[in-house]
Amino acid sequence: MNQLERRNMIGIRKAIATRSSQRSTRSADAIEYDNKDGIRGTSSESEIELSTKEDSGTEMNYHSLSEKESNTVKKFRSLRERPSEASEDDDCDYRGFNTSIADMYRYTDKERVDCCSIACFGCLQADRNRYMVQGIKPPGLSRRFFVHVIFPTLILGLAFFTAFNIPDPWINEMLCYGFVLVSLLYFCTQCGKGSWKRRQVRRNLLWAKHTNLRSGRLRRRNRKNNNSNDGSDDELDSDDDDDEEYLMGQTGSDISNAHAFCCGCYKTDRPSNFHYDAEEEITCCTRAFDCFTNICCAKLCCMYITCCGFCGVAQESRDIEDFVSPGMLRIDYITMQPMMEYYPNIYEARHSKERPTSLWWNRLSSFSKQTIKNCTIALVSLLVWSLLSKGLNHTFGPKNYIIFCLTLLQSFILLAFVYWKHTKDISIDAIIKFFAAGFCLSTTLAVFFELILGLMVRMIMAICMALSGIEVVEDNGYQLVTEPGFGNSWMSAQQVNYGGVNYRKFLKAYANDHPIVYTLYLLVVSFILAALIEETCKYFGFRMIDHPDFYSKVEVEEAMKCFDKNGDGKKEPSVTSFPDQNRSLKSRGAAITVSMVAVGVGFSCCENLVYVFVYGKIYHVSRIFILLARSLFPVHPIAMAIQSIGVCKRDLENDRRIRLGRIILPGVLFHGFYDFMLVWIDYASGSHSIFSNIFSVAILFSGVIYYIYQSRKQRERIAALDGESNIMESNLT
Repeated sequence: MNQLERRNMIGIRKAIATRSSQRSTRSADAIEYDNKDGIRGTSSESEIELSTKEDSGTEMNYHSLSEKESNTVKKFRSLRERPSEASEDDDCDYRGFNTSIADMYRYTDKERVDCCSIACFGCLQADRNRYMVQGIKPPGLSRRFFVHVIFPTLILGLAFFTAFNIPDPWINEMLCYGFVLVSLLYFCTQCGKGSWKRRQVRRNLLWAKHTNLRSGRLRRRNRKNNNSNDGSDDELDSDDDDDEEYLMGQTGSDISNAHAFCCGCYKTDRPSNFHYDAEEEITCCTRAFDCFTNICCAKLCCMYITCCGFCGVAQESRDIEDFVSPGMLRIDYITMQPMMEYYPNIYEARHSKERPTSLWWNRLSSFSKQTIKNCTIALVSLLVWSLLSKGLNHTFGPKNYIIFCLTLLQSFILLAFVYWKHTKDISIDAIIKFFAAGFCLSTTLAVFFELILGLMVRMIMAICMALSGIEVVEDNGYQLVTEPGFGNSWMSAQQVNYGGVNYRKFLKAYANDHPIVYTLYLLVVSFILAALIEETCKYFGFRMIDHPDFYSKVEVEEAMKCFDKNGDGKKEPSVTSFPDQNRSLKSRGAAITVSMVAVGVGFSCCENLVYVFVYGKIYHVSRIFILLARSLFPVHPIAMAIQSIGVCKRDLENDRRIRLGRIILPGVLFHGFYDFMLVWIDYASGSHSIFSNIFSVAILFSGVIYYIYQSRKQRERIAALDGESNIMESNLT
């Protein structure tokens, strides 16, 4: 980034920090200005000085900091410059933003920020937005762990200790209720604090856009006055309309509902006759999100139901992507470390013919280093906890610790087997980040969506069982016989779900009487509840990571210009030019495949821990058998390798027909058939059968063969494209 852009961004952040004081005590020499579309405002001398430092041959507006603009932004700017046309079609300005709050997954170039906005209810993306707009770094992982995990656990632990150790019933009850009330108040306070921070970021982003737009209008006004030489003085504008102007159409209700405490009602910002353009690349996620927003009162009440503010975070993120220079966006999540602090060492090691001068540890980012340190501390803590199992009287002993380490080791061995041939294609730092994304982000997303859809599927099956009037009698004796009428059926369904009745026993009895319906139920669970959700969440985990290993030469050099190598006392980078950054398509394809497999291995590692220690029996032999069985059937890594074929087609072969649905469909079919045959054969045979294992192995090998076949054909096509590229470069030379 050049000095002018850096000076402008510093001026914007100073204006953001002093906005309240500027509104209360405005400068006496503020100047009134007009523009073509009739918007009025004021600007102080400091802002005039900032705008006049710009080159006289360029017009400044709120996109002048950005060197890349989406089609929506270009259209919005053209309408701003032509107010007569804007009055006829003003649907490009969504109340101060370039995109609608409901435009999730509408723009392919903004897919990454949309995915990050959903993960962890938008916490990671909100921290990044706050840093980009206000320059405030988020707290460290240790502090967050203490604030959000240790302290609440300590309060609940005191409540449990009080419940079991204080004999007086009145004191016991009062203290328990008190500790529970404190924990609830603490939770609500933290959520309210986070919502308040997000609202401030939204206001400050609108203020920054308004400030840049106002600077451009003021300069056009000054040029007009200088050309006319009339010498007339401008009048001062009142301060009453300042808030309405800088909010650019947003109201206080919009800001509050965009980042509500839990759920809000955001007024629709799309016109009633809205429709997608024919040339837009609409994916299945876009259609699904549109269906959800239309169901939730968008058509009837003209309101969008916002949940936990992630839609508002995504809307702000899409604007920041257009508002800020691309080089300034090259920072890591969580740590906010500029990528050019560590990537020169990675580039040097990759392209050096001799032994790299930097150690592998120095080629890691701050996030990867913290991840390794935290994992080491966690393993040591678990070791100490397991050794103290007899004294503390808990079940997690040394044998469980060994099984835990074996579960992690199985994933690391599989990842090393995939990575060892591609050390020049992708860095260890990228592998750690993709593995962490699969382990943490993809799994939490999958659990959230599976929980919601699982409750819906369970309720539908409960209604079906209630309508069929099944009867189950056990030793303790209970039954369910439905009387005629929908109301009685609904009450029976609630009894099955929440009345203390064993749902699985009723489901088993229903399966014996209605095999076709139960088979459809297994299809829904296998292909939608498991395969579709998990494969989509794993793809989102891959899209969330932004790493310089995948950047072009222009992108890396632009990020290097924005990196202030002497600003924070850092050492000068070992490499300042990147002539070999534009790697072959073959190398980039290998990097995509390995990174997607790393996401699948991370997801599989977390799932293995759940199956071994949550679903597994307490016997160590049983847990080892489960771990061995899941190690021999790496479904998630194979499914992600199959998905990488579609990603390479889209990104490397430039096949615009390939979108999200076609990318995940082969993996969903492979994963769904594997799960379905595993459970359906056991259901048909009445017990666990060896035939289910045989079919599972057959499906697993079919997936591997499919990947090898498609990968070989794709390598041939990519090699041909690389050859054409080399011929073109030689001709240019």
